[in-house]
Amino acid sequence: MTSLRSNSWAKPAIRIAAAGFGAAVAGPLGGAVGGWLGDALGGFAADLVEKYAEKFGDKAAEKLLDLGADSLVEKLKESAPNLESAYRDALRLSLAEVHSHFSGGFDDWFANWNFCLAASVPLDLLPIHADQLVPEKLDDLFRLTLERLDAQGAAMRQKSLSLMLECRVLPTALLSELNSQLPECLAENFRAIIVKPEYEEGWKQAQLIFQGYANAALGRIDEATQKIDRKTDVLPQMAEDTAATRKMLERSFDIAVQEGRVTERQLEEKNADIARLTEELRKLQEQLATRASEPAEARLSDLLAAGNLAGALRLKTQQVETRRSEAEKLPRDLFELGTIHELRFDWPSAFAAHREAWRLERNPEYGFKYAYTAQRQNRFSEAIGVYEVLRRMYTNPADVAGTLNNLAILYRATQRMKEAEEAYREALSIYVASWRKPIPRPTSPMLP
Repeated sequence: MTSLRSNSWAKPAIRIAAAGFGAAVAGPLGGAVGGWLGDALGGFAADLVEKYAEKFGDKAAEKLLDLGADSLVEKLKESAPNLESAYRDALRLSLAEVHSHFSGGFDDWFANWNFCLAASVPLDLLPIHADQLVPEKLDDLFRLTLERLDAQGAAMRQKSLSLMLECRVLPTALLSELNSQLPECLAENFRAIIVKPEYEEGWKQAQLIFQGYANAALGRIDEATQKIDRKTDVLPQMAEDTAATRKMLERSFDIAVQEGRVTERQLEEKNADIARLTEELRKLQEQLATRASEPAEARLSDLLAAGNLAGALRLKTQQVETRRSEAEKLPRDLFELGTIHELRFDWPSAFAAHREAWRLERNPEYGFKYAYTAQRQNRFSEAIGVYEVLRRMYTNPADVAGTLNNLAILYRATQRMKEAEEAYREALSIYVASWRKPIPRPTSPMLP
């Protein structure tokens, strides 16, 4: 059999991306197996990573993780089913195949692995940290995982009541055999398993979310690289500004919790929301900078920069009330008012402002925020109606695909399974076709 190390999938950028993707959809086992599973991302997503690896070097995948691995994990956890059992079955079958062609003994290891992976019990694996998803540590991660699976399988076979696993070191000869035979078996078995009905829809959605996330994250790498060429101190300043913004939003979230404006689900989505709102605040500041000659706009920018969201809310509310007679500027002010409500984690108020902005002006940006905040309020029919309008308005393929993904999520949430499947398939076909030519960055993100 061909070793993973002899083909294109052995490239560090691909292995890191595959491991990170596996960790997101299948937990510790997915992260450990993903680094060895060449085509886990699917052809088009792997092409994306390889393309940027060629442009930025193999550090591109590490930068992809640095620029939001937590955000990717949260999106996949919230929107795609847990696929650990697919990775689990693929590994179990692959180890059995290696064993059948291996005459070097170690039967107890294979028996323990099979017993553990075949049992309907949670795997006793250690959590994966971001610093483990680097090329030089992926092989060690996989080895340690096999050692823990062996220990758990042995404990189960012996019916041990001990709470501590007694791990032993994987023999060098056995590890060498696995290195040479297991990757190809894994790829073949995983391809066969992931198309089964119980996994196919979740797998397609996970791929699509990764595709949109990677397009955006790697696009930001491209932009940052261009800025470095113009000014070498851009990234340190960006990092400092981003850290200050996140700290301010953390305080805002804590206040919202104290005031009872945060639901249990929103507590779980805290990190993803803060990451998104950091970008929203940056965009709002950029828009205000273009209107800095207007005293009120400059004052609003200063309030936001100082983290005074209560003052910014009062000022923008006054602007909205003043401009109700100025139809031209009112939609923009309502949209910005909705954004400030979001920064305060006041979703009902944000929804009302974005809905009115969209009612007054059919701006796709206003429509997306209306649909997004409607979804946050479980107003699925309203969100679906707006996304269906946006789908026809957008001309950018990335925006169309992202909107189709959002529709698919909401169709599934409302049990419209046939329409969900059609939307997923159309979105995927757009992404696949886009790789024949450069695809513009989407203006509207996909739902988390």
